[in-house]
Amino acid sequence: MSKKFLIIKMFFMAALAAVKIFFVFAEEKLIKTEPCIYQEVYVISSAAEYKSDMDFKFCRDDLKHLCYLLSTGYAGYPEMVQKGFRIENFTEDVLSGLNPKNNSITTDTFLAQIALNLKPYIRDRHFLLINNGNATYIQNKKIVYWSDIYLEKKDKNFFVKDGKGIVENGVHYSTDFETLFYYPLKGENVFRLGFLSSEPIEKKEFEFNGKNVSVPLYDDESIAELPIKYKEIETPDSAYLCMNFFRLPDYNTVQYNGAEVMFEKFIECGEKFVNKKNIVVDLRGNKGGWLYPSFGFYSFLYTGRDMRHYLFECRIEDFMNYDFLYSPAYVLHYYNLACIYNWNNKNDWCNEKIEMRKSPVKKIYINNPREIDYLYEPKKFNGKLILLIDRKTASAGEHAVLFAKRIFGDENVIVVGENSMGCASYSAGIRLKLPCSKIVVSFSPMKMHEMDSFDLWNGENTGIFPDYWSTREDLNELIYSITQDEEFRVELKSIGLNYL
Repeated sequence: MSKKFLIIKMFFMAALAAVKIFFVFAEEKLIKTEPCIYQEVYVISSAAEYKSDMDFKFCRDDLKHLCYLLSTGYAGYPEMVQKGFRIENFTEDVLSGLNPKNNSITTDTFLAQIALNLKPYIRDRHFLLINNGNATYIQNKKIVYWSDIYLEKKDKNFFVKDGKGIVENGVHYSTDFETLFYYPLKGENVFRLGFLSSEPIEKKEFEFNGKNVSVPLYDDESIAELPIKYKEIETPDSAYLCMNFFRLPDYNTVQYNGAEVMFEKFIECGEKFVNKKNIVVDLRGNKGGWLYPSFGFYSFLYTGRDMRHYLFECRIEDFMNYDFLYSPAYVLHYYNLACIYNWNNKNDWCNEKIEMRKSPVKKIYINNPREIDYLYEPKKFNGKLILLIDRKTASAGEHAVLFAKRIFGDENVIVVGENSMGCASYSAGIRLKLPCSKIVVSFSPMKMHEMDSFDLWNGENTGIFPDYWSTREDLNELIYSITQDEEFRVELKSIGLNYL
């Protein structure tokens, strides 16, 4: 251990003691070891590989390899089996749905048939099939299709407040209450009528006073997607931060260096804006990546101290129960990455590969999460933390929302917008390709077990439900209703249209 590392470690230990932070570290235990077949896997090369079509006879080879990856390396495989997945039938089931022409099949058709046969068994949003750069999710994401009808809750009943000429005001609403979404911009105890669906829908029948009424519905859509966006806006009482990415681009690129600078700015805003009455963090479009930017930001807000390097190690799994699958596919994936990027621990991964070849096994670990008690009183930030989310907020973007709630409390964190992507129950994805079609399979060796402990979490492909629902048109007025900051309202006037 280097002298420099010891000095850094002593500094952080002193910092932790100074603010009365006590940690019981996570304990990962081996709970099961199963022998398995060792099989070489196919790493993604730096150059994109794509085949538009393939010889039909090679489809069987790809499917057998996919079965190997699923059964030995995918943390969701036990759940697939519980749902009725039979790996011994999978290859023939896929092949029977293909109609080759002249013994040839397009890779897009092949991929679609694989996805169709996996759909009943996989809910994991991190699981992807990728062909020519185009990602296919196994499940469709659920979004809200809105009506223009608002209802008011009185006691335990709902009555139409504004029927927009479609239904009379004052009539009783008697359909499933899961179609109502809290919409405080229109008044206390006011809900907007809508329908959560994974398929496009233009109208739906709802029951009012015992009669079915056909109600038009529409998709509010989302703001335009941008690769990298960071923005700060400040008034005396309020601050706005846009952070639409947590993933670093490829190392040693101009984009990588620029992203690191933006991460630093974002983290340091925890100190810069700690005395604000309101902080709006715009996570719309944030598909995830690293967790340390949000944890570093929160550490500044809560403790007033720079703890980003420690919190970088305190990843989400350190606070949650999870299963981790250590398999030949996992070892070979990281060995190949270590070779491509010339990691310092390349020799360690090489030794793991040699050991796994001699005695191939899959090891299943369970994690007992650490108990963390750095959330002492008084915390530095005592204002309102307003988090904006949309259907593209995913993975580490979702974790940033859930852990803000856990760190600062429900009363201090208000989540605004629409439901997020629903991509947070699995983590640490592996990406490998099928040998013949070159289709890339992205799957997770890690499964979280405590997502349901978060009240706002509604599952994979449905995601986080906001505290306050809002369409893009109403977003600025809703933020103003929370902050009561007129100057801030002017600064954010176009927030519903796009990133500022």
